Amino acid sequence: MLADVPVHIVTGPDAPFAVRNAIPILLAGFSGAPPLLVPSTGESEDSLLSAVRSALHASGLIADACVPAHGPGRVIRAAWATVEIKAPDLPRHRVRVSHVLADASPWIMCDVDAVARTGPFILDVFTRYLHPLDRLRLLADRQRERRAADLNLAVRPAWGVIGGHAGTGYLLAASRDPVAAELFALAMSELMPGPHRSVTGPWEDPVVQRATEIELGVTIPHQIALTIHGDLRGMRPTLDRITGRIGVDF
Repeated sequence: MLADVPVHIVTGPDAPFAVRNAIPILLAGFSGAPPLLVPSTGESEDSLLSAVRSALHASGLIADACVPAHGPGRVIRAAWATVEIKAPDLPRHRVRVSHVLADASPWIMCDVDAVARTGPFILDVFTRYLHPLDRLRLLADRQRERRAADLNLAVRPAWGVIGGHAGTGYLLAASRDPVAAELFALAMSELMPGPHRSVTGPWEDPVVQRATEIELGVTIPHQIALTIHGDLRGMRPTLDRITGRIGVDF
């Protein structure tokens, strides 16, 4: 069984403030090339992505962002890499992903304000970065949510960073455990108005269910340990609702 998996909760009046306070956590023990940032929106102007890039730049790191290739021209010119997926209960198979992901440990940026009703969040974000033919095969698969989780066996994120407005301020959650990060993204998305991707609880989401089967991360709520950074005034009711949906006490 996994030891306690930390999820860092960072608060602030707005996204840039919370992100600046989160950067020392994200960079703890960091060495090597600047991180590759992958926005769940698939947009280069993603607000959370922009805040993280700015904060990293202030720390002396110029981070690249990976966004999907759109349109025939960009797809033709795009470079692809073949990766192997080794699920414990399926034959090994290969798919093509954006070449920059093949040897990367990216930071996934999930702006919940933007993707609450549609996703992707953390575990299924790599579906946006598949070669168009592989993406079509995935979409035609009756178990596409489960196959989306399997992609994390080939591309392992270093951090899942989730941000969104909460109460009177901005709440950012970050974890090296992709399942814990996905759970927080799903629970935060439920606070947004309108229909949501998941109509069940976060643990019952099919992507999360598959991720626990193939042991991508946490499998029970008690493995998640929250660490709070910042002032919770005005946000405590929101955080209570999020953690209540996941089954975590703090």
